[in-house]
Amino acid sequence: MRRSIFIALALLTILIWTSEIPAASWDFIYEGDKIPDDPALGNKVWKVFKTNGIKTSDVSEITPEQELHITDPADKVCFFMQEVKSAEKATVEARVKVLSQSGVGHTVLLAIEEPNVVAWLGLFPDRIELLKFNARGLSHNVDMTEYHILRIAKDGNDVTIYVDDKKVIEGQVGDTQNRTGIIFGAGSVAGTGEHYWDYVVFTTADALSPKELPSLQSSTTTTVSPQGKLTTTWGEIKRR
Repeated sequence: MRRSIFIALALLTILIWTSEIPAASWDFIYEGDKIPDDPALGNKVWKVFKTNGIKTSDVSEITPEQELHITDPADKVCFFMQEVKSAEKATVEARVKVLSQSGVGHTVLLAIEEPNVVAWLGLFPDRIELLKFNARGLSHNVDMTEYHILRIAKDGNDVTIYVDDKKVIEGQVGDTQNRTGIIFGAGSVAGTGEHYWDYVVFTTADALSPKELPSLQSSTTTTVSPQGKLTTTWGEIKRR
């Protein structure tokens, strides 16, 4: 009897400790409802790198569905960056589709950068590719002309890529860069492309799998009626 009580108390203590551990969460959420360098975003405005003489609105717009639509014609570059103090351990996720891409790997780009390690994920209509250093060429075939949720989880030089919560690439990255931050958009002057970004989120707390930190879309999908299995989707939440 005493043993049973002791075990029960021990289990209760573990449950209390577990409930007090804060769950992982996204540090930053970009919802795709405003052009990233729009001053209306306040302290969440993105730094923009673009070709001299053009406006961000020359190559990007917000659709009626509240997606960022980037059309990258020849001789134009327009990508966005959120500076962070450290990106040694970081996770970035985006829901994105790529209708066209003609150019080098970083023509359409999602990335985590720090001075000694650059994790660039190049996006193509038919695949994604982890670029730079000895991980160059690691790729995964996927129809990116349809929306997919992409995630980069970076732990030092080790990088894991997920597509729709499934691990598809593991590799190491390197190279030297003078920026520390999260980057996405049109990254090549020579390349051309057309792409849509539904959202971009990140955390610099750790390199986290979808199990450790659910995707933004899945975490904002709620069941309304168990009988009818109706759900409130991320898209519906955005447009409220």
